[in-house]
Order: sequence, then C-alpha cells, then structure tokens
Amino acid sequence: MGDGHCHIEKMAGAEQVLKEELSTSTLQSFGERQSGCINDGLAYRTDHGPLFVKFNSNSAGVEMFQGEYESLKALRNTQVLTVPKPIKLIKLRNGSAMLVIEYLDMKQLRDFSALGQEVARLHLHNTEQGRRAKKAERTITAKELQYDYVDQYGFHVPTYAGYSRQSNEWNDSWVNFFARKMEDYVSLVEKKHNDRDSRPLWHSLVPHLSRLFHDVSVEPALLHGDLWRGNIAQTDRAPVSFDPISLYGHSEFDLSIMLKHGGFPSSFFNAYHSLVPKTPGFEDRYDLYSLHHHFQIWSHFGDDLVEDALGIVEPEVFKFAFGSGFKNSTLDLLRKLNRKLQTT
Repeated sequence: MGDGHCHIEKMAGAEQVLKEELSTSTLQSFGERQSGCINDGLAYRTDHGPLFVKFNSNSAGVEMFQGEYESLKALRNTQVLTVPKPIKLIKLRNGSAMLVIEYLDMKQLRDFSALGQEVARLHLHNTEQGRRAKKAERTITAKELQYDYVDQYGFHVPTYAGYSRQSNEWNDSWVNFFARKMEDYVSLVEKKHNDRDSRPLWHSLVPHLSRLFHDVSVEPALLHGDLWRGNIAQTDRAPVSFDPISLYGHSEFDLSIMLKHGGFPSSFFNAYHSLVPKTPGFEDRYDLYSLHHHFQIWSHFGDDLVEDALGIVEPEVFKFAFGSGFKNSTLDLLRKLNRKLQTT
C-alpha cells in the first residue's frame, strides 16, 4: 500500500507550521526518516530538546493521530508501561496531520522478562483501580479520592489499525464488543476485496462465541492493542513500546497479537504469567483472537500471500499461519472454529 510513504513531501509548509506550533526557532532533523506502512516519522532538534514527529497526509490522518495521542496518554497514566509522551497533535489546513511525541533513544529489546512484567501490570491496572475505588467508598474520605476505573469495553475515541478504523464504542459485554469489531472487518473485506465467503462462516460462529468464555471472567483491561516486535524496543533504563491502538478489553487479546506475529521468547510469557496466570480455554480463545489478526492482515494486503507482510510477521510464523494465502487461511480458521464450537 503506497499511501504510507512520502507524506512529508505531500505536506508543503509542514516544517514551518511545526516551528510555529512548537514555538521553536530551531528545527533541525537528525537520524533516518522512518517510513512505515502508514506514516512517515522524523526526529528533530528543537529549543525544547529532541522530539519525534509523525506525518500523515491521508484524510484519516487527524483522527488516526488523535487515537494514538489518547492511547499514549492512557498508557502513560498507568505509570506501569513505558511509552513516549504525547506532546501535540497538529492539524494542517489541507487535512494533513502531524503528531509530536517525546523522542526516545531506542535500541533493540533484550530484556523480554522486564517487558512481560510491565505488560502484566498494565493488564492488572484497571482491576486494581476498581478494588481501590470500592475500598475508598467505605472510608469517610471517599469523596476526596478519585480512581479512574473503567467498567466497560471499548475506548473513548476511535483508533486505527493501519487505515482500518476501530470505532471502539462502549459495550457492557466483551463478547458483543468483539463480535461487532469482527463484523466491521467482515464488511471491510467485502468492500475492499469483493469477498462473499467469510460472512456466512462468521455468522454461523457468532451464536456460539459465549462458549469460549464460560470458565473465565473478563475484567476490562487497558490494552496496548498492537504489541508486535515492530512496536517494542528499549532505552538504557527500561523496555519501551509505541504505536498503540488502545482499548479496554480482554488481556488475552494483547497476548494473541504477540503469539500470532511471533518473535517473543518464552522469557516474556513466563514473566507475564507469573503475574497473570493462564485461565481455562486460553488456547481456544487464542484461535478466536487470531481470527481478528487474520482479517486485519487480509484487509490490508489482499487475498494472496505477499512478501511485504514479512515486515509485520516473523518469517517462522509467516508460512505456517498464512501459507495458503491471507483469504484462504482466514476462511480455514473460521471453519476450524465452527467445527470446534458446534460440536462441543
């Protein structure tokens, strides 16, 4: 998808706007331009120190960056997961957008155990906030104490997985929230790739989804939403993650992204599960959440296997998970889940 490259060239006057919005006389780029599937990124020296700026000239850029800004803000507020500080969202007259965030000197992640513990504490944070809130209600100072406990599934703004909009409308049921999320992807592949095969398979599966959750209580957890190897690194002090697509949902959904994309060693999962133990049915729910990631990759890259996807899926996982093509592998997984849930 060529939309993700050369945004800066399409955004005439962007750097002058940056200088004005940041109130800086110094704006000197350094390092290599980061050109991903969706955005361009560049580091700058400014009067206020180094900053990192993401550019997007697409019409969805403003809403996309608003979702990332709010995701970074929510994650930082937990004080358990290290992410760049969001500085400013800048809208240009032509509809383009820039997101200014803290510059972090990052290198390849080595300490996966530390990241595993951070992610576990992130997933436990909302539950702990709820416990504190209940305890505070029984004290005479309860009115003076505020705990931001969230008791629904969703997020307060839309976010984007690539150019796929995630509406994130609040829902009291995780199963219903996830089903709606999947329905959006089914509609997307119908629209983009003229698919007519996935909808009947998905609709036959929906009435049985609750069976996967009989033995587990799904407490809303704040999720990063896109934790794969391309979105993690470390500084000299700690692991760091970035490019979040946050929502309040099932903690296993975050883990499924790592498992599906590959590249996370056992040290990560051992550290994570030492704080958040596996619950019954984990493997079956992983198949369900994998379905989401299959649809996401299919919608982005099309029906057939393309080598471009190797950038987001580890090579050892790529052919095993998607060897029959993005469409066919998704349909195969839909059939597998239908067989499993309709015979139990």
